[in-house]
Amino acid sequence: MYRRFPQNKTGDDLRRPARARERARNLCFLGLVLLCLSGATGAAGEIAPDGRDHPLLARFPGSVIAYYAERNYDEFILPLDSVVEEFLPVEGRVTQIQYRLEGRSTVEVYRYYESLLKEAGFEILFTHQGRNSEDTRQWVVGYYDLYAKQSWAGRNNPSFVGDDFRYLVAWLAGEEEDVFLSLYVTTKTRSIIQLDIIEGVSTLGELLESQDIDYGQEVKEKGFVAVYEIFFASGEAEMLESSRPALVEIARVLRENPELSFYVVGHTDNRGTYEFNLDLSRRRAESVVKELVEAYGIEEERLQAVGVGPVAPVATNETREGRARNRRVELVVR
Repeated sequence: MYRRFPQNKTGDDLRRPARARERARNLCFLGLVLLCLSGATGAAGEIAPDGRDHPLLARFPGSVIAYYAERNYDEFILPLDSVVEEFLPVEGRVTQIQYRLEGRSTVEVYRYYESLLKEAGFEILFTHQGRNSEDTRQWVVGYYDLYAKQSWAGRNNPSFVGDDFRYLVAWLAGEEEDVFLSLYVTTKTRSIIQLDIIEGVSTLGELLESQDIDYGQEVKEKGFVAVYEIFFASGEAEMLESSRPALVEIARVLRENPELSFYVVGHTDNRGTYEFNLDLSRRRAESVVKELVEAYGIEEERLQAVGVGPVAPVATNETREGRARNRRVELVVR
């Protein structure tokens, strides 16, 4: 069995608190007040020409923006464990800001943002910290490898390895949509503050809803199975690392059933042109086949990649939830 969205290991109760819903209504006002206050602290009020503070959180006084990016809608993967193997994929409006700061410790910067988040009604879902050692370096490298695939990090190569680090994932409940945030702080010769905010996300209850799927049983009963646990960056054919558990399960089914062969069918929503989506769905299917053959030793002749773009939807493309259902990979018995 493969559970799509693993629970985090903190054991925290993730039910939406009434307090967070009430505070969410005042969040924008609070963020604007904090932002105005930061403007009265000299360097804290300086806005880099290529970026700006997010209205939800004022920057740490004295910090300056080093990198900035925003996307209207994209997927973002949030690590939720100490070995970078469990993830929470979320989709929405993504804002990424990296600040640089001189002469402050990691813990001081971290406590500043932690207090702002709690005051704004955020719940902390996961935290991790460590000093520069073999164990913590493994986490930092895993985090950076994941991060570089979903941001400007791969192009600009900011350093994430300092003398120590602190990391958290936080969640703010909304009436209909939630906000997720990740914070990474590290210090060596100077502090680096990496802030990622994803807005307009499905509620946490929906994201963490258990979806136990036995691919083999589905195939036996229906002759196909829709796989929603293979993830791609928006508009790209390269799979994200969070797809690994689904690939492991598919490979297991194929090894235990040597008589099976599949069409691996890529599907998209209808955003963009038909030609682009048709090509994208084919390339995504080919990416799945390539990984199963090269990484898991499945015989190439048992898998055939097919792309059908947006022509076989299972839900309306007029809603975000419908488009998410239409973006999938199907295994169809040949």
